[in-house]
Amino acid sequence: MKYKKIYMDVAQASALLTVCMGLIAIAGWLADLWILHSFRQDYIPMAPSTAALFIILGISLFISTRWSSQHFVTAVSRVLAAVVGIFALLMLIKFFIGADFGIEKIIAGEAGTLRGFPTGRMSPVTASAFLLSGLSQLFLLCIPKAPKSGRYLVVVMAAGVLCIGLAVLTSYFFEAPLLYKGSVIPVALPTAIAFVLLGSGLCASVMPYLSLSIYDTDDLLRTMPVMHGRYLPASVIAIAGALISGTMYAITNKNMSFEAAIVVLFGGLLFTMLLALYLLTTERYSKALRESLTEREKLIAELRQRHIEFSILYHVSSAISREAQLDKLLSDVLNTISELEIFKIDIGGIFVVEGDRMRLAAQLGHSETFIEIHKDLKVGECLCGLVAKTGEVVISQNADKDERHTIRYPEMIQHGHLIVPLKSKDRVEGVLDLYMPVDIKLDEDKVKLMTTIGNQLGIAIERKKNEAEREKLIAELQDALARIKTLKGFVPICSYCKKIRNDKNYWEHLETYITERSEAEFTHSICPDCAAKVKAEIAKMEKDKPKEP
Repeated sequence: MKYKKIYMDVAQASALLTVCMGLIAIAGWLADLWILHSFRQDYIPMAPSTAALFIILGISLFISTRWSSQHFVTAVSRVLAAVVGIFALLMLIKFFIGADFGIEKIIAGEAGTLRGFPTGRMSPVTASAFLLSGLSQLFLLCIPKAPKSGRYLVVVMAAGVLCIGLAVLTSYFFEAPLLYKGSVIPVALPTAIAFVLLGSGLCASVMPYLSLSIYDTDDLLRTMPVMHGRYLPASVIAIAGALISGTMYAITNKNMSFEAAIVVLFGGLLFTMLLALYLLTTERYSKALRESLTEREKLIAELRQRHIEFSILYHVSSAISREAQLDKLLSDVLNTISELEIFKIDIGGIFVVEGDRMRLAAQLGHSETFIEIHKDLKVGECLCGLVAKTGEVVISQNADKDERHTIRYPEMIQHGHLIVPLKSKDRVEGVLDLYMPVDIKLDEDKVKLMTTIGNQLGIAIERKKNEAEREKLIAELQDALARIKTLKGFVPICSYCKKIRNDKNYWEHLETYITERSEAEFTHSICPDCAAKVKAEIAKMEKDKPKEP
């Protein structure tokens, strides 16, 4: 909390001043100087036991706020606060049931009298304030393990101590001190000042542990229901005003009886109860407000992440949709991915699967050695080949320590891998390989985003392959059609030898002419008519052949 140091400084200063008030009062008793323990000769002095409790509680508050992280100091502070609380409880028991334990007699000796009141003895009002102070300090030391309601209880008790001190101090300010006309020992003026200091220190020490800061109150009140946001604070202010007005009326009319003091104290108690109710309900609305703000921040962060993802997909889709050759398209996509801040890629490559081999179609930042080694890989070889074979994303934290990384060379730098299959209809068309920093942790959203990009690239590769095959088929058909067209029209052929005159005015055999201009091939044999003629000619030739002598 940014204001924690200020609160702690106020608490420590208040604690030291409280200790000083106790030491001054004890010095006044030892030196018999009324100006030190009562400030006026006709006012009740601070009792030695009261001064001792202020010193003890002030030390407890100071060391607990100064060295709060040390367990020994915390333990000592708890013991001191418990001593104050027990002593104050014994003083209240003495007042209500008359059981005198003789503790004050041991500390201050025999009591004197001033205006009919015993001197050197603690007032029951003072004991009540010390009981609240001791409990408040004990609760304060347990705050790290206490629920939030316990923290506000400390505020309520500290506010009660502060109210008692302020009420008594106000009566002295108007020279009409409370209880001086009753039978109960009044609260001394130095005691009232010390309680104001102590109560302020206790309130300041608990402020850093409250989840609701006073600087958030304006925003919080605007979100509260009307009953809580308007009427309850108005009730607290009204009670405070009535309490102050009643006190001032009693003082100005010199009504300084015990009954008047009781009215003031009960009014203060009502005020602190309403204040506690306000704080507790405010905490509930504060918690709801924080949860709502947290949920909204999560939603905004998620929307921002989705916007980034859609933007990335848009840029990749734009690169894919360009009319370009496959290798140029893949190079453009790789450059687009490298420019995205979400990845910050400097080195990467894209392989295209061609049968059982992988061709390095695009690369970014790789050395000549890498390009030479990886220009033609076998599917299943190294990490990229493994992805092409399995169709699963591979993340390698450190390639040097990854046994699957089988291809190594002297110039290889330390790196991690994010390797994504480029799929189309569950068939791997290629592999996207991105170099990552060593030991990088990739969240699930980034992996899903790259998988989506991989699927887009897979579809683009398949489309480009289909386009290339279609263009090849069209070219073959066009070539065949061109050859067939050359055999149409008039063909000049010799009526006797059956040779054909070509475009260059040369006579070619029929077989040669047709073979060069079509896919037809000739095989030679003799038809039955020609065979009969040939046989007749051969027989005649044999008959006409002269006989040897």
